Amino acid sequence: DMEEPRATALAAATSAEPGSLRSEAPLGFPRQGEGPVTEIPCLAGHSLAEVGIKLFGLVQSGHNLPSELQQALSDLWRPSTGSLFPTTREASSTALGEAPASLLPIPAEVPEIESSTDRTKVTACGVFGWHDSKLLSGLFGIQKGEQTSSGIEILRFIMNLIPFNGICSDNIKGDIATLPMFSQWTPLELLVEDVFLLSSEDLKCMFYLFGLDDVWLKFQAFNRLSRMSLHLGFLEWASLAQRALLSICTATCCLRTSLKEPDRAFPSGTAGFWKVYLDNWDELRVTSRASARLLEGKPSPENLDIHASYLFNEAPRHPKKALHHAIKGLTQGALLDGEEGSARPKPEKEAKYIAVIAHSLRQGFVNLRQLQLLMGVFLVPLARMDFRRPYCHVVTASDASEFGGGVTASRGLTPWGAKAALSPTNLTTDFQTDCSILGVGCFDGISALQVALDIFWAPIAGFVSIENNMEAIRVIRANYPSTQHFSDIRSFGEAQVRQLALSFPRVQLVLIGAGPPCQGVSALNAGRLGAVEDPRSSLQSRVAWLRNLFIQEFPWAKVQVLEESVASMAAAFTPIELCIPFGDQRDFLSPGWQKVEVNRPFPTFATSIPKENPGLQPAGLQSCDTDAIKRWEMDRFRFPPYTNNRAHLIINKAGVLRQPNVEEREIMLGFPRGYTQACLPKGVRSSRPRLWEDTRLSLLGNSWSVPVVSWLLKNLLVAERLIAEISLQTLVARFNPRELCGSLHQLLDRPPLGSLPPNLPGSNEALELALVRNISKSSSSKGSDVKMTSGGTEGPDVWPRKAIPSKLWRWRTICSWRFKHLHGPEHINVLELRAFLTSLRWRLRKKGGIAKRFFHLLDSQVNLGILAKGRTSSRKLSPVLRQISALLLAANMLPICAYLNTHDNPADKPSRRLVKNKWVKSH
Repeated sequence: DMEEPRATALAAATSAEPGSLRSEAPLGFPRQGEGPVTEIPCLAGHSLAEVGIKLFGLVQSGHNLPSELQQALSDLWRPSTGSLFPTTREASSTALGEAPASLLPIPAEVPEIESSTDRTKVTACGVFGWHDSKLLSGLFGIQKGEQTSSGIEILRFIMNLIPFNGICSDNIKGDIATLPMFSQWTPLELLVEDVFLLSSEDLKCMFYLFGLDDVWLKFQAFNRLSRMSLHLGFLEWASLAQRALLSICTATCCLRTSLKEPDRAFPSGTAGFWKVYLDNWDELRVTSRASARLLEGKPSPENLDIHASYLFNEAPRHPKKALHHAIKGLTQGALLDGEEGSARPKPEKEAKYIAVIAHSLRQGFVNLRQLQLLMGVFLVPLARMDFRRPYCHVVTASDASEFGGGVTASRGLTPWGAKAALSPTNLTTDFQTDCSILGVGCFDGISALQVALDIFWAPIAGFVSIENNMEAIRVIRANYPSTQHFSDIRSFGEAQVRQLALSFPRVQLVLIGAGPPCQGVSALNAGRLGAVEDPRSSLQSRVAWLRNLFIQEFPWAKVQVLEESVASMAAAFTPIELCIPFGDQRDFLSPGWQKVEVNRPFPTFATSIPKENPGLQPAGLQSCDTDAIKRWEMDRFRFPPYTNNRAHLIINKAGVLRQPNVEEREIMLGFPRGYTQACLPKGVRSSRPRLWEDTRLSLLGNSWSVPVVSWLLKNLLVAERLIAEISLQTLVARFNPRELCGSLHQLLDRPPLGSLPPNLPGSNEALELALVRNISKSSSSKGSDVKMTSGGTEGPDVWPRKAIPSKLWRWRTICSWRFKHLHGPEHINVLELRAFLTSLRWRLRKKGGIAKRFFHLLDSQVNLGILAKGRTSSRKLSPVLRQISALLLAANMLPICAYLNTHDNPADKPSRRLVKNKWVKSH
């Protein structure tokens, strides 16, 4: 009399009989399994819900589980051990163990379930279970609007694998990230003479074409039948199906024109692109009307390549869904019209929605849920994308304070903006790769390893930072918001590495960078204890342990380690000293400053720690003269005394001597200017500027030299065919903001310290329009800001935002005003949203201001997300947002919003102008 187990969130299944874990079987299959059961003694006495929760923990610890069960479950997080491949032999459905599970046919039509069931029999292969329970799934069918020649309705065959999915506590994310979103098409712009043509290929019976190993069968049984094909009900189906077709397509199509990830920048140029979505391959080609008349109905070269690849792999096409340079066509449920330049829901779907409305009206009443459905239905006709809507070259910015608001508009580009307008959004080279890198920074500091990979435009799948310094973590989050953080290397172990293997199953290289704490071995520390006795430096031993752990959990990838320590540390190998040249002093020193001794390098940058006394045995004191010691004392003994020698300082025309400041050190170490600004909260930065500067200097003193690390990595990455060959001169030039190289995101990320070369073109409307287009194409389809550090974008949930510099444009004030709080002061977010509403009204007053896409800058992260989504749950913000939405809809306007820093907002001063003027007059 076992208590009947209940379906939990893990199992998500119904249990109709005691001791069985299954979902309902609507087609009438028997509920009681008959196959032999695999007993698991260690699970005795546990309910099914408890088993579902503990199963993976038991596998990890290896407690008495059968070897075949351990092998099957380990496949869930070790994708390289499983197999997924197409075939064209044997029967489409088989009894357990009746035929090799990896051999599947290409059915000419949907198989009849009844006849297949009659031919099956129970074998001794067994069904996974415990005690008297069996893991059984269910089958059902849904309408698809098709019939056989004899009039019998054909149902879409659905396998319900919720019970098996429920015990899989982890899933392989893999290629889920490459599923494209239709909103990625938003930046597409058709000019007056342009049209687009659509080509498409569809695989027939996609989920019956790919087989799984035998070891999976006993976990995916339907009483007598067992699922042996990749199908919709499987938790991993989308990732595996996307990988299967993507592998075929990337072998035949040009990688640089693919739209493979939802958060990547839109492809440069207007030639078009291709994308893969599960069983669909689609290509969009932009061309002139004259060329379209010649191409329409004829397959493109890429289309022919895909067709040939399908034939080679014996994969059946769906002829009814194939398109060859069609002016109209369906993709991802949308109707595309290349002549009109639009995308909208297909008419059949709109007709069904109209029928739903008519039915509800005849019924006479609806409940709340039905009302919500109807409101959504009413919005369907508005779901239309207009690709002929042009961009506006004028950029606006708005801001608000508790006293008033202000709006500014661009009146041209600065030289930096002109340079950005000429930079490509995507750097296209002859070298292309479909492989990727997982970076792991142990004792990561401010993530110099990630900056080094970024300077190569390397294909980074993800980056993991292990760092416990909160100031360093803030810097990484500000510059690389998608980085995964772990605070303690001692708690980073097998479970975390296995989860990374699930998230990044296709990386070719795992690159571990380690700079263990050097206080115990540094010659600057007179009281050093050594690498073994010092509690910080002794953590170096964890690096080798982590390397072995990554080798174990990433058996399909190469694992390489780049480790660094101080030159004074005793080593068991011959050390190598590298000094990467930088070039002209103007590239890294502020205007008007130069080195005292031009040919002498600066000493190693150290941490900035102000002290009341010199400390124990300060390094290099014997080499200092009286003036150097005096400068050291006046600086409160921040740095080692030898750094104050005249030869190590910089000087201006007035003869003033000083050490390089924070921004100059950032550039010399290969970081973007202002990289460490976010190390402290905004309030602390303004109230304690000296602490802010010391913190930034210390973070730089503890970091690597990025050019040196880049040169070391270059040899590895070229050998692994992850980047193209690059010379030392080209590499150094990429760190120089004055050089005309790099993509848009790198240019914006590395603002120049001095003046730009004088040979840049002057500002004009064409360049302004080019800059707006470039930045807009780098914006996220999910509604976030531009991520300038790796060429893609971030989702709306990442924080903090990466800012667009306002100094790309010249600005003029449009208006400023004082708020009249009739019902008390309003929240600052409401005031910021009202300021945006004012800027929108100003645009609509201008001649030719309607039916445009426009670029707007604001420093409110809350409103940035609200405007991108077009909705909010805030009752205070909703009334203002409704006004904005109504104006946008009526005027056919599309806002593209981006974040800028508060101190960089040109509308900040106008929003406070009235108060500042009064303050000046009162004094």
